[in-house]
Amino acid sequence: MQKTQPKRLLIVLSGLTVLALIGLGGLRLHQLREDPKIPFLTPEKDAQWIKHDAAFNLVAHDGGILCTEFRRRFKTATTIENAHLIVRAMKLCTVFLDGKQIYISSENLHMWKQSHNILIPFMIQPGEHELRIIVRNRNGHPLMLAYSDELGIRTGLDWEASLDGWDWTPVWLASSAKPAAISRKFPSPGRALRAILPVLVFVFAFVFTWTMLNFHRIDRLKWLEQWRPKPYHIRWAMLLLWSVLAANNIFKIPWYIGYDVREHCKYIQYIGENLSLPLATDGLQMFEAPLYYIINLPLCALFVNFVDRTTLVEILRIIPLICGLLQIEIVYRSAKLVFPDKNDLQIITTLVGGLLPMHTLICQVVGNEPLAGYLTSLVILLSLSLLMGKSSKSRFSFFIATGFVWGLALLTKVTAVLLAPPLVIVIAVYGRSIGESARRVILKVGLVFGACFVTSAWYYIRNWIELGKPFVGGWDTSLGIEWWQDPGYRTWSHLISFGEALTYPIYSGAVGLWDAVYSTLWLDGFLSGESSFVHRPPWNDNFMLAGAWLALVPTLFIFTSVAALMRKSMRQSRKAILFALACVAIYFVAIIDFYLRVPIYSMTKASYTLGLLPCYGILIAAGAEPFLHIRFFRAIIMALISCWAVAAYLAYFV
Repeated sequence: MQKTQPKRLLIVLSGLTVLALIGLGGLRLHQLREDPKIPFLTPEKDAQWIKHDAAFNLVAHDGGILCTEFRRRFKTATTIENAHLIVRAMKLCTVFLDGKQIYISSENLHMWKQSHNILIPFMIQPGEHELRIIVRNRNGHPLMLAYSDELGIRTGLDWEASLDGWDWTPVWLASSAKPAAISRKFPSPGRALRAILPVLVFVFAFVFTWTMLNFHRIDRLKWLEQWRPKPYHIRWAMLLLWSVLAANNIFKIPWYIGYDVREHCKYIQYIGENLSLPLATDGLQMFEAPLYYIINLPLCALFVNFVDRTTLVEILRIIPLICGLLQIEIVYRSAKLVFPDKNDLQIITTLVGGLLPMHTLICQVVGNEPLAGYLTSLVILLSLSLLMGKSSKSRFSFFIATGFVWGLALLTKVTAVLLAPPLVIVIAVYGRSIGESARRVILKVGLVFGACFVTSAWYYIRNWIELGKPFVGGWDTSLGIEWWQDPGYRTWSHLISFGEALTYPIYSGAVGLWDAVYSTLWLDGFLSGESSFVHRPPWNDNFMLAGAWLALVPTLFIFTSVAALMRKSMRQSRKAILFALACVAIYFVAIIDFYLRVPIYSMTKASYTLGLLPCYGILIAAGAEPFLHIRFFRAIIMALISCWAVAAYLAYFV
């Protein structure tokens, strides 16, 4: 009876979590249309949102007012009176018909989502007419939607747009994403795959043959058992390969490579010069939590008088590289916890987690993401030890330590707050599994949150006092630093489309959410923040781009991991797999929400989920498990994963 209670509790908690997410999702969908702070555009009555046809610009724009004029020439065969014109504009509009101004919207930018129902104040005579609508927007492209049943017009490709009122060009539909021009300067994944095919064929043939020979049912080849790789072999190989990569690349990668490297360095410099923490208003990256930048101060003090600035920036990569090394160890230890008797699944988890390009890329450059990822991964490892019953959890010190590590993660990056729901569920499930009372479970939850609060709350309280809110993002206009990037709005096509990352993955994030996530998870889809083809990172392009196709196999296993929950062979690991799924789901819900609120292409990256490295490895291994019991499929899968792993490593070895 006691054994079934945790399982029932887990099912109940999971169901409640799903219902809560559905409810919150429904509320958020309602806000999509109503909240003026969310630039989400939907078509209406067959009318489409239109904009001036311009190339996708990867460079950040300065803040200011932009203006676009739209026109539509049409004919009427009869006299029309009391005609209505519905206009929606992003954000202010002035409407002219046959040169006469018939409407001007309010100057209140927060009312832009309201439809303008315009009664045309005069009869429209038979003949040719011209409708012009001038749209103004602040920190974004002007867009508009209009239709009139009486006039028989709707915004679409038959409209024209002009930036100066003289030169007119056909409009562009907002729902039709325009790719960045730089993406076409790189070979397609198919062409890149053909270029490295000899290497991959050798790897595939070797691993396929070796796996077939080492299948556990072949009794006559038992002598090969001593040569079969063990999980700890893969762990040491990953640590060694990472160390070699770090030593080779640390001074070969140009100092400026990495997201906002200059701004991160300014943060460190500010603390060193002022001996105090900056406010978010003091610079573009000063909104970040301070722990990473404080840790860098001793390293700077040690070398600042002996090397030039560019070399110093390269030396500052030591901390991210160490964090990357530690994360590989955490992935391995997570695999040992979740799959204690399954060497093959431990190997897959460690191999994929250790070589995931998102991890390899971000941990080679200056930035706070690697430290945040390491600390988040450590919290996940501690949570897994609770679920799998492998630590001294009866002691309150364990929960205090977990809260302390979580607090350090929050002092590095605010995204760690997303661990709150999984932590509550984990502690509740663990408490019920050992028969603890609800009071004791609540006490342990309080210890975790209390330790986290003591560790990190002071920073966010300081922000609240100084800035009026605990966290202010670098895109927040309240900072007084105005800038924006394309596209400046979101549509349904941005949310549901996918495929550009498989054809032209570089900057495919300009096209949609899932292309952005896929291309930054499995390769350097945003060129580590560089928008210039000349100054791009010195990666091996063919190996990197081929990864877009090779990664389809592990991506498939992330989805099939759900089926692993139903398999008897995975009963022991079921809670951990469900926990990993919950963490990934919560982070991606947050990414989607952020994607809608901040319509800036460079803000959507898989690296925000770097702390979920153990979860990715666990899910991919669990998703592969059902296929590993058949000798031929096992050989195919291990060979394909090995091909991916070789390409993923060589791609970023300069």
